Amino acid sequence: MKTSKELFLIFLLLNLFSCGDKQKPKFLINNLQQNNLDFVVDESVLLVDSRSKKSYQYSHLNKSINITPEMIKSNPSEVMRRINSCNHKKLVIYCYGNSCNKAGLVAQHLVYTGLDISVYTAGWQILQNFQTAPP
Repeated sequence: MKTSKELFLIFLLLNLFSCGDKQKPKFLINNLQQNNLDFVVDESVLLVDSRSKKSYQYSHLNKSINITPEMIKSNPSEVMRRINSCNHKKLVIYCYGNSCNKAGLVAQHLVYTGLDISVYTAGWQILQNFQTAPP
């Protein structure tokens, strides 16, 4: 039986090489600033908080899920199950702010899932001003 890491790697490789004439998924990094936060209220967008589990548990946006690079490495099939259970085609991934690279790492792992993936580089420093879930 293959491990979840092996299955995730096979899934990624199949997506890479089975695209044929289709356009490959794009990895977009949106430098959205304070004046362009429409994605926060867009029902078609799944917000992915890539901060630590402890930070997420302390405070997070109501419609966000927590996925860190460590979660992807340790249990990629569980990460994909969580993403797929939300039925969204667009992901906006964020971290603490401009100096945090975790959102980019998560996006690099998920870029070949076929979903529309963007990174909000301003991150939690801006997003924490929106309604957050209680600790």
